[in-house]
Amino acid sequence: MKILFVNPPNTTSLHVAEPGKYVEENIGRQFFPLPRIPFEVMAVLKDINEEKDILLLDFEWYKNSSLSKEELVDLVAQQNPDLILTTLIAQASTDSLDWLTTKIKKKLPNCTIILGGQAIKYFQEKIFDFCPNIDFAIAGFARENLIELISCIRTGKKDFKDISGLICKEDNNILTNKPSNYEPQELSLKYLYGRYKSLIEEVVNFVDSKGAWVMGTIEFSKGCPFSCNFCAAKSKYLEKNIEGVMEEIKFLYNLGVHKFYFTDLTFGVNLDSRKKILEILRNFKIKNKDFGFRCVTRADLITTDFVNYLLSAGCYEVGIGIECNDKSVLYSMNKKIPASKNIEALEILGKSGISFKLFLIEGYEGSNALSSKRTFELLNYLETRGYNYFIQPALNRDILPSQKRFKEKEKKGIIQRGNLNQLDFRHDCRKEGWDTERTIRSICLLMLAYPSTELGKENRSIELQKRNILDIPFFNDLGFETAISFIKGQNVESNIITDLRKDTVHLIDGVYTTQEIKNKLIKLYPELEKGIIEKEINFLIEKLREKGLIDSFGNPNLNKQELNQKNNLAFTRNKNMLLFWNGFNNRYIYAPKNKEAIKIKTCFYKDIPEEVFEFLIFSKGINSINEVSKKLHLLFNNKKGFRTQEEAEKTTNQICSTCKQYGFCY
Repeated sequence: MKILFVNPPNTTSLHVAEPGKYVEENIGRQFFPLPRIPFEVMAVLKDINEEKDILLLDFEWYKNSSLSKEELVDLVAQQNPDLILTTLIAQASTDSLDWLTTKIKKKLPNCTIILGGQAIKYFQEKIFDFCPNIDFAIAGFARENLIELISCIRTGKKDFKDISGLICKEDNNILTNKPSNYEPQELSLKYLYGRYKSLIEEVVNFVDSKGAWVMGTIEFSKGCPFSCNFCAAKSKYLEKNIEGVMEEIKFLYNLGVHKFYFTDLTFGVNLDSRKKILEILRNFKIKNKDFGFRCVTRADLITTDFVNYLLSAGCYEVGIGIECNDKSVLYSMNKKIPASKNIEALEILGKSGISFKLFLIEGYEGSNALSSKRTFELLNYLETRGYNYFIQPALNRDILPSQKRFKEKEKKGIIQRGNLNQLDFRHDCRKEGWDTERTIRSICLLMLAYPSTELGKENRSIELQKRNILDIPFFNDLGFETAISFIKGQNVESNIITDLRKDTVHLIDGVYTTQEIKNKLIKLYPELEKGIIEKEINFLIEKLREKGLIDSFGNPNLNKQELNQKNNLAFTRNKNMLLFWNGFNNRYIYAPKNKEAIKIKTCFYKDIPEEVFEFLIFSKGINSINEVSKKLHLLFNNKKGFRTQEEAEKTTNQICSTCKQYGFCY
């Protein structure tokens, strides 16, 4: 029997992945993360006298990004294994595992597939609904239970009822055994890495040749003693033998792995163990200058002494889950850390000079434009202090089958096999009902304005940061169509006032302040007195705010929306598009295409010409191309291509044609 551990690519949407984009979209060019799980699982099987090997598909794609996903499957088939072990760490990666195991099963129909990983304990028997081509799943730690299962497979034994943590098909039912209660196991380095030393060296040498570095994954503990409502990693807190972990670090360091990610869910939670660990690491750092690590901890654990110890031990980055800067939302999350404590911790980290990453969650239950504003204000404050920070923004997802929205969407058929990539917190899932106009607008601003894991640590726009907290109105979801209906229902004697109101509604797009809207309308309606224009705009915006149709991060509107059904509008821009302006020379478009998995960071377009930007603002299904061209002529009559109405019509049609090619309008 040949046993092969197949480590899957690090993506939630392998089934729609395109060649050449894996590294850029999922890993980046700075480092390659060396997974620990394959080596740990194979070390557990040390006494099984069968041919065993590891295939790191994530590394194979890193080596040759031009490979298609089908060619990755061919690499598995070429090994011709009898038994495949693989892992599902995050629920959002379920579609990727389903695609991979389905393709493997088609190539190797007689191969047995066993799936483990953190996500199994949440899916339980449902895992066979989402990954029907696996044969077995193990929830919890894989130890003697995995050895016993493999023994049954080798001998043809069909009685699996005594194998802890096992989930499998049995006749027309699903057998779900009691979970395993194993604790972290001390594994000899000889078995953990020794047999695969050449594989690790290959990874190190190749990554080094690309000017990058390998980041090892190490843990001093498993589980977390806290119970945040949004977290899917809740499990019993267990500490590992410190000396054993240090031996593992030394072994990998000597193979060229000099940087590490300590994957403890909350590093340093045990004060006594923390002191011992950091003292040992500090001594190791003195002798090994290239050593460094990053970790994740909680704000209420941060003290000046702790941070100083981290720095002296080689820590170069600390992750902190502040989630948001609103005490009511933090309370509903069961975070049990006041916003003031978050700020205190960030001040300590900032003054120390260490790089720190802020995990942010947008769209959690109870959040609104006010909670977003408070988070923007906190980030703006960090910026003024010049602290070395960046953010990892996420959209809220109920990713556990036991959670409310998961149940609701599963019942509606939204969550089903092939649709779980929507659980990725980096995907725009408005069409599935996870996200709203406000939450997507907010996370786009987080990515565009601040240094982030999504668009880069060096990316920032000070101008956008300042505008984030101005009163820049935008419509909530179907608010635009409802506003048009409201205008049409008003008894107005003058058609020009109706047109003025329609243009006002178009300019309420999350781009311009009320004063900037007034300035544009003064250009568009030179025949009207300035006072009349200002009066009409103030009246309309006030009415729309009262109805809860418009919101603003600078002036949050907590009124309930009164939304009608969507109208079938004529020529229009992409309904999911959002526009952003820094107030000076940079204009951005967020334009998700009609794809199965919409990764937000891949949908931005920068440096948009002003005339294209304004064309899109007025292209919402109400105005004809000719009407839009008249508005552009009035706005840009001193600019080439718009000096006369005839020129403006020609240029506007060219803009329209280009926008259709890019999928900006239709």
